[in-house]
Amino acid sequence: MSSPDFYERLPILTDFTSVTDPNHYHSIPDDWWIVVADVRRSTQAIEQGLYKAVNILGASVIIGVLNLAKPTAVPFVFGGDGAAVCLPPIWQRPFLTPSAPSAVWPTKCTGWTCA
Repeated sequence: MSSPDFYERLPILTDFTSVTDPNHYHSIPDDWWIVVADVRRSTQAIEQGLYKAVNILGASVIIGVLNLAKPTAVPFVFGGDGAAVCLPPIWQRPFLTPSAPSAVWPTKCTGWTCA
């Protein structure tokens, strides 16, 4: 199964208790990627009181991918010091380019990198 609009076609849950119903969960299409980013040395940065900077860097991955994939809606999860995003095939090649959003910003602006 492949569909660039897979995520957009999922039903919207209007009742919070329905999130526990396994019938509402769907696997992503086989040709979609799960992209995971983690801020390196985030534990040390948080110990130095830089938790807001770590969060911003983790969120920048999501922002970069959402900007890249416009107007396609893509699912994501924010983890504080990282993120996971699902990408349909149409956005996989652009995501790998060195100029992809948020690929250069972390190193230039913070001295940190995303793994």
